[in-house]
Amino acid sequence: QQQQQQQQQQHEQQQEQHGNGRNSNSSPCEGQQPPERERLMAPLFDETPNDSKALSLNALLRMWNVPLPASTCCSRHARMEEMQRVLTQMQTMACKETRTPGTRQCPTCKLVITGCGCLLCSDSAKKLEVVHERQQISMMSL
Repeated sequence: QQQQQQQQQQHEQQQEQHGNGRNSNSSPCEGQQPPERERLMAPLFDETPNDSKALSLNALLRMWNVPLPASTCCSRHARMEEMQRVLTQMQTMACKETRTPGTRQCPTCKLVITGCGCLLCSDSAKKLEVVHERQQISMMSL
């Protein structure tokens, strides 16, 4: 607990240092040294694979109603452009430690989940759509 308090104090000091004169396009964490060894946010669970990250992002993006510029090839890429814009904006926000909200991990896709079911794997109708998207994402990785 004492170590956590020291880390929190260091983090707050770094935030104060980065708060003054920060470039609006840079990350508040820019310039900080990475930890010696990468660690997982939820160390009791396995790391979530990239295809599961992509599938869960696609599921989230389908919920967004965004402008569809005439120059955009499709709704997926319009949503991805909007996601990039939002992420760029969020990257400039102050640092904040957040807990991983889940209490379990889906054994199939490795998403960290709460409640009864997994966003990607729970109902069978969705499962068929997820399988199709997994195939598309796997082909993109080749």
